Amino acid sequence: RFVIPNLCTAASFLLGIGSVLMSATGELELAAWLILWCVLLDKVDGTAARLLKATSRFGFEFDSFADLVAFGIAPASLAYQIGRGFWGEATGNAAALMVVACFYALMAALRLARFNAIGTQPGMRFFQGVPTTFSGACVATTVLLVMRYHLQEPIWSAAFLALLILLGMLMVSRLPLPKLQGRDPDTISEDNR
Repeated sequence: RFVIPNLCTAASFLLGIGSVLMSATGELELAAWLILWCVLLDKVDGTAARLLKATSRFGFEFDSFADLVAFGIAPASLAYQIGRGFWGEATGNAAALMVVACFYALMAALRLARFNAIGTQPGMRFFQGVPTTFSGACVATTVLLVMRYHLQEPIWSAAFLALLILLGMLMVSRLPLPKLQGRDPDTISEDNR
């Protein structure tokens, strides 16, 4: 019964790596869609674990690694590559892009580490800070909108960098955000695993 949720987590991990590779080769739209597929798999693995009563410490840790790749590293890579498309190879712009992308990925790692260290209390109805899943989905959706509507003017480029910084700060904030559905108090991770 543990195989099904862990296969979903493995698929999310692999799609996250696929997104990084697609970003590196310039397939930015596909890279963004792969992140959104990871969002779906992140929910499926938690649901499967609950339904099958297959929560485990291994699943909890594996899920965090998959989340870091899919919602931390992949969006940072995607943001860096689309930013290069906005501004070209100018040294100052590339350095700023790298700093912002690394900041976002670091904030995702810190959020997941804090969550793993603290966990959740039974009956807790709020997230503390913005979940990595939501942040990764925001980055991917923004990239898809930018590409769909050709929003590559400087103002949109600056707004995109500001979005990454804001999401990074919100991930590690103590801002209480209500959970969208009731959660089983026996669960042990951000997505019910």
